[in-house]
Amino acid sequence: MASSDSTTLILFAKNPDGIVKTRLASVLGMRAAQNVYQRLLTRTMEVVEASLFQRRLVMVANAADHDHFEQRLAQRPVLWEVGVQCQGDLGRRMRTALAGCVGEDSAALLIGSDLADIEASDLNEALLLLADADQCVIGPAVDGGYWAFGCRSSVPEVFEQVSWSSGAVYRQTTSQLDALGVSWHRLPTRHDIDRPHDLERFPSLLA
Repeated sequence: MASSDSTTLILFAKNPDGIVKTRLASVLGMRAAQNVYQRLLTRTMEVVEASLFQRRLVMVANAADHDHFEQRLAQRPVLWEVGVQCQGDLGRRMRTALAGCVGEDSAALLIGSDLADIEASDLNEALLLLADADQCVIGPAVDGGYWAFGCRSSVPEVFEQVSWSSGAVYRQTTSQLDALGVSWHRLPTRHDIDRPHDLERFPSLLA
C-alpha cells in the first residue's frame, strides 16, 4: 500500500517569464499572459504545500529552466524536487514522468500548473484513493480535458490515441481505462485557464 510519503505529487510547470499561455497571449499580450500564469502557478504550489503530500516534484518543460526553478523553490517553506520533462507530445511526457515515480510500493499524481480552483482537499482525496486501492484517479476539467491523473502502476496505453488539446481528452482517456479493465475514480471537476473566456469566471487573475 502506498503511503503519503511514498506517493509523489508531480507538477508540470513552465518558466512564467518565458513563452506561456499562447492562446491568452494572442488576445491579451504576452506580458498579461505571463502575469496570469504566474498567479496560477503560485496558487497551485500553495495548494500542493497545504495538502498531505510529502514528496513534491516540479517537472519543468525544458532543461534551460531547471536552475530557475531550483532557485525559486529554494525559497519555498517546504521541500520541492526539480526534474525535466522528456521531449515529445503531452502524452509521452506524462507517461514518462509517471512511470519514473510509480512502482510496487509507490504511486504518483500528476497535475498541471494552470488551475484556477483546485483545493488541498482535492489532492488529499486523490492521495487517499491511491493509497487504498490499486486504481487510477482522474480529475476532469471543464473544457473536456483533465487536470489530474494518478496511478500506482504504469498504464502507458491511456496516453496513446488521445486528441491532445481537444475537448475529447477526458472522454478518450476514461474510455481507454475502461477498455483496459482498469479501475478508476473521478475527482472533482475543476477549471484550467487556457483561453480569454476562461478568465470570465476568475477576473481576479487579471488584477
